[in-house]
Amino acid sequence: MYELLLITAVVTIALIAGVYLAFSVIVMPALKQVADEQGSAVMQIINRDILGSVFMWLFWGSSLLSIILLLMSPQWFVKVACVLYLAGMTGVTAAFNVPLNQQLAGATAHTLPLIWRRYLKRWCWWNHCRAVISSVVFIILVVAG
Repeated sequence: MYELLLITAVVTIALIAGVYLAFSVIVMPALKQVADEQGSAVMQIINRDILGSVFMWLFWGSSLLSIILLLMSPQWFVKVACVLYLAGMTGVTAAFNVPLNQQLAGATAHTLPLIWRRYLKRWCWWNHCRAVISSVVFIILVVAG
């Protein structure tokens, strides 16, 4: 049972890391190249649509698996990886990325340029953190398996 949980965690965390990496190296650089109104509109669509996507199953599933492994694992480095994932992926998302998404959603025509430029810097920084942390946790869990 433990091995199945570990394998499932490895796969879901790898997929999450891949999504964050894609945003860091493809999606957000592309959105930076278009007009503020276009880039922010596309990002708002992404933020809305992602809530009903498979991504959310991966997001919550990997978080739940991390909690279970934290409680079950006999290996201290798996426990450390799970804490790192919960703080660095789930926590960062809740504390930084989601509030920035909400701020962007509430932007008006007047405030949009300032909010979008600030959003690009801050959201991208925290997304880079999520990508790196998820990748590091993936590596730790692969080594543990």
